Amino acid sequence: MKNINNSIMILAAGRGKRMLSYTSDTPKPLIKVANKSILLRIIEQFKDTNIKNFIINASYLSEKIYEFSSANNILNKNKILVSYEKDRLETGGGIKEALRLLPKNNFLSVNGDSLVINGKSGHPLKKLTNYINVKNMDALLLLAPLNKCIGYQGKGDFSLDSNKTPYIVSRNNNSLKSFVYTGWQVINPSAFSKINKKSFSMNLFYDNAIKSKRLYGIIHDGFYLHISTPDSLSQAEKFFLEKKLL
Repeated sequence: MKNINNSIMILAAGRGKRMLSYTSDTPKPLIKVANKSILLRIIEQFKDTNIKNFIINASYLSEKIYEFSSANNILNKNKILVSYEKDRLETGGGIKEALRLLPKNNFLSVNGDSLVINGKSGHPLKKLTNYINVKNMDALLLLAPLNKCIGYQGKGDFSLDSNKTPYIVSRNNNSLKSFVYTGWQVINPSAFSKINKKSFSMNLFYDNAIKSKRLYGIIHDGFYLHISTPDSLSQAEKFFLEKKLL
């Protein structure tokens, strides 16, 4: 697999307060959708790729993430490492902290509390691999049209600033071409050297990349399941039932 190394960062340190009682004793990535945890579904999605190493950051109820890691290292023969955060470092800080466990070249990062379903073009990793070019990009985002989003209630995160794939993207400007960030992105790790903070949101990273026109995106042709509330979890369960997904 050219252009992307064989390690993936999975963000799993969030508190998940909007899930109410579901996260009182369970980290949100370990909530089950159709009898299987979100985190396990993410890892299993890469079973037919050469992705073998998974770096999972953990803070809230981190012992549960460690338990998951140990169990699945044995069962699925994956190498799963945990990047522990005593104090939550937010999305950007969490990834920056985990760089010590990742190879030095560009890597895939995914959110551990949402699911991306393959579309007609197959595994999204193929598209990301084909279009990443770190000479010109700090990050390449996987974006979904609003009509392909399950459980999402917003107006979109990014707009397209070009007509050529991959697209240069900017913050959503309420245009008709507004897309939702799926949580999947290929990151050029050298771009973190521009941020002299330990705890920060990836929004700061994106804003820096937008200013230098180094933030790009490609459009996903499958579904994106945004799981943030009990209602969106119910919608995800319904989706799996209707699509007859295991």
